[in-house]
Amino acid sequence: MSINIQKYEQSTFETCLAVCLLNVVGIKISKKKEMEIINYALNFSKYNFTLGHLDLIAKKFNVELNFYLDNKAYFNFVKKFKFSNKIKLFIHKIDLRLIDKLIKISPIIVYIDSYFIYKILHYPHFIIVIKKLNNGYKIFDPWDGKIKVIKKKILSKSIISLRNFLKFCPQIIQKYEMLPS
Repeated sequence: MSINIQKYEQSTFETCLAVCLLNVVGIKISKKKEMEIINYALNFSKYNFTLGHLDLIAKKFNVELNFYLDNKAYFNFVKKFKFSNKIKLFIHKIDLRLIDKLIKISPIIVYIDSYFIYKILHYPHFIIVIKKLNNGYKIFDPWDGKIKVIKKKILSKSIISLRNFLKFCPQIIQKYEMLPS
């Protein structure tokens, strides 16, 4: 499945995930929707920003989401929250092998360290990986609202740095798609 990417630039420092989710589920993006999602997420829990986003999207737009987490302790922590049963949790090492497998089904949202794209500062950031290319990936970056191509090495380093330098749990979010039988 492919998605029609809306080239929308996030309007605040913290709304990259909201923009990515609206894109992946095919909802027309607006600042109003972006703010609704971020406000819900901030009020959902001070301990889990991402799950708040997913909870609203699953409930409001009636979509199922797969949420992959890279860390067993964090996975067990997230399982304790009350959230929509349309969100399925998985524990799996987040790396290029998993990304390559999942994007055969549909585009995915990946949590990265933005330093490797912008070379300015280390900061956690969500992007959409649209498809695999020969030496890299076609991505949508909500920071500037543009579709870009990044090298495999850049994507890999951005995930490793998120985990090892920033100490954030790598995550992947994918809209659930029924595979053809």
